[in-house]
This record gives sequence, C-alpha cells and structure tokens, in this order.
Amino acid sequence: TDIREILSGLRAVATQHEEVSIAMSNNNNNNNNGGNPWVEQSQVEAAMMWIVNQREEVAEAAKLDEARINSENEKVVMERSRREDADRQLKYADLSDLIGSLHDDGYEEGVKVTSKFYPYSTVLRNVAVRRVLTMIASCNYGKDEVIRFLKLEEKTRKWYGTV
Repeated sequence: TDIREILSGLRAVATQHEEVSIAMSNNNNNNNNGGNPWVEQSQVEAAMMWIVNQREEVAEAAKLDEARINSENEKVVMERSRREDADRQLKYADLSDLIGSLHDDGYEEGVKVTSKFYPYSTVLRNVAVRRVLTMIASCNYGKDEVIRFLKLEEKTRKWYGTV
C-alpha cells in the first residue's frame, strides 16, 4: 500500500469521524462521558476499509470502462463490415439493378423500372440521364463513378431533404 493512499484513507476517515462527532455532540449535549470512543485501532481499521473500498470501486470502474470500450469497438467493426458488404453488393450488382432499366417492348415504351439500390433517386427519374449513366457505367471504371455519383446524391438528399 502506498503512503499517499494510507494518508488519504486516514484523512477520509478523520473527516467522517468529525462529521459523526459533530452529529453526536449535537444529540448528546448533556450526556458527556469525557471518553473518546474513537480509538487508534478503530481509526486504522476504518482507514483500511476505506482504502479497500476505494480500490474495489476503481477496479469496478476499470471493468465497466473496458466493457464500454469493447462494445464501442465492436459497433465500429460491425458498421465497417456492413458498409463493406453494401459496397461489395454495389460493385458487383447488375447494371439494371444499379440504375434501373427502360422497357422498350413496343407496348409500354419508356416504362421505368427503378433502381434496387437507389429507388428514390431524383437523377434516375430522368430517362436521358439514365441513358447517359448507363453509357458511362459501361466503360472501364465508369461503374465506380456512377456509384460514387449516386451515393453523393443520396447524401445530399439526407442533408437537404427532397423538394
């Protein structure tokens, strides 16, 4: 046990004893025995109990902190894993799932099938823009740029809302 720790314990116990003595003296003004119920052995035992109690509280707090940190780290890992899975799905998605498609079957020309990943995209509602994005996505690394553009649109919608 460290000397500072012992002194802190003795101070804490002395403070507690003073508070108890004040309370007892207020209650027993007429009952003065002349003796001090607070002997040295009692002080030492009380100080040691205070030190043990403080150590237990510190150990418990350390355990709680460690559990909280582990939980936060687990959440970060799970979120990263979820984002990586979503990015992987986008990267290997079929172009019609990413951008949507137009049916040109003669009967219902121009009927849109929305994107499975970006169903609320304002940009993909325009047929001409959808065709341009389809051409860009067909080129080397173009699909990555289309995905980046659609993610940016999604973020702006989250920040600014829809009109």
